[in-house]
Amino acid sequence: MTERALLYAFSLWLAVTAIAFPTMADEYQLADRFQIPSQGHMKIHHGLSQEFRTKPIQSEADLLALHRQIANVPFDKEAITSWEFLEQAGMKRIEPIAGSNPLDSKRLSVWRVATIDFDRERFAQREGFDQFEIVQVETPVSNVNVSRHPMNTQINHSNPLRKTVVRRFDVDQVLSRSARLLDEPFDVDMRHGRQLIEFSLEKVFWKLAAHPDRDLIEARLSESKNRRGIFNFTLHWYHQPPASKNGMWIPKLTARFSRTKTPVYPGDKATYRVEAYIIEEADFDKEVNADAFLVPIHRGETYVHTDGSNRDVMRVPSYVKDIANSSPGTVIERMKIEAENQRNGRF
Repeated sequence: MTERALLYAFSLWLAVTAIAFPTMADEYQLADRFQIPSQGHMKIHHGLSQEFRTKPIQSEADLLALHRQIANVPFDKEAITSWEFLEQAGMKRIEPIAGSNPLDSKRLSVWRVATIDFDRERFAQREGFDQFEIVQVETPVSNVNVSRHPMNTQINHSNPLRKTVVRRFDVDQVLSRSARLLDEPFDVDMRHGRQLIEFSLEKVFWKLAAHPDRDLIEARLSESKNRRGIFNFTLHWYHQPPASKNGMWIPKLTARFSRTKTPVYPGDKATYRVEAYIIEEADFDKEVNADAFLVPIHRGETYVHTDGSNRDVMRVPSYVKDIANSSPGTVIERMKIEAENQRNGRF
């Protein structure tokens, strides 16, 4: 065979090989492998964190065995909201000490409903339980946190650099889909029948366990770089098939585990703090209505603006349709003018 023919044959072999066996970078661009919604609406039923004692989750095999054990039981909302689904998996719930956490008092509902709306620039979260309403909205202009109760309402309004969302239920928290994490160098391997994707960030190893042929995440876990075991992990169950062939598989149930007590001796139990989310609605295709990001305030409510060492506290003089899309300075100036007009009898 001539040199020219050899070169041609070698070039042809390279082309065929590139098609049949794409490089890691070509095949597994994580931004393409897992979709990260840039807009959407979710409605979730979430449970405040509870503590459970169980044998320690020390390996991927332990974690996936726990996932499989719960996945083999049909979805049962009552078993989830009673935390029985974890007790059936061998975990023992630790009853909270009365008065140990006033925010999670037994007098308040442990399971609550929240709606989440977001786009590339805005985020709105509304949470209702008992007689409380918690509204948290972020826009390019300002951040708002409203706590409403029949006895009292307080509005905290700040500039956008001052974050106000304390308990955030975004797609990272609920679906393990974070653009921040997926923008890192990574390795891919097939183990335990799953595609395991590993990357590191800020001295922590992260792993995703995914279906090899679907946009479906079953688990996310993190390990410290000293390799002392898994200390945080998230599990997803009961995925719903997407409307389109290559769409996201959205779970019906997510549970996040954080290790709070590490066993010292062989045979000791570990303690985990667990939060759970039942995903009742998830739509990432329709454009979010702008009204979702409006925050009205009402006469008599307490308005608070904190900027560094400066703090303004006012009673709202009259109804305002929206403050989230106005700066605190603009809102304060308008309320001062309105209050002055009322004092002077000018309405």
